[in-house]
Amino acid sequence: MRKRTLAVFGILPMALIASGATQAEQFVKAHYEIIVNDGDSRHSVRSAFRAKPGESERLELNPNVVELTVLPASDREYDLVIVVKGKGQAAPAVRPSKKYRGTFGLPLELNAGAEAIEVNGAISLVVLEDKAA
Repeated sequence: MRKRTLAVFGILPMALIASGATQAEQFVKAHYEIIVNDGDSRHSVRSAFRAKPGESERLELNPNVVELTVLPASDREYDLVIVVKGKGQAAPAVRPSKKYRGTFGLPLELNAGAEAIEVNGAISLVVLEDKAA
C-alpha cells in the first residue's frame, strides 16, 4: 500500500509541473476594409487588428460603431460576428448584425444591411501564437 501511495504522489507533482508549463496563447490578426453606408453618409476604414478569439474590435464610424468578433469554429474555420450600433444613444439600437463563416488565410467578403444601413467590405484572418504568453 505504501509503495502505491508514493507512486501516486510521484506522478502528481510531474503533472502539476506539466500543466504549469508556459503554453503559447493564440491571437487572430485581421486585415480588413469596412464600408458603412448610412442614408446619405458613407464611412470607410482600412486597417488591421490583433485580438484574442472572442474579444471584440470596435470601429468608430460616426454615427455608428461597428463591432467585429472572431470565434474559432475549427482549426481551419472561424465565425465572424458583425454588429452595427448607433453611437451616442443611451441604449444603442442594434442595426445590422450578421454572422459569417470564414476560412483562416482566405479573404471573406462582407455584406449586411438593415433598413437604410449597409455594411460592405472584406476581411482576411490568420492565427498567431504568442510564445511569450
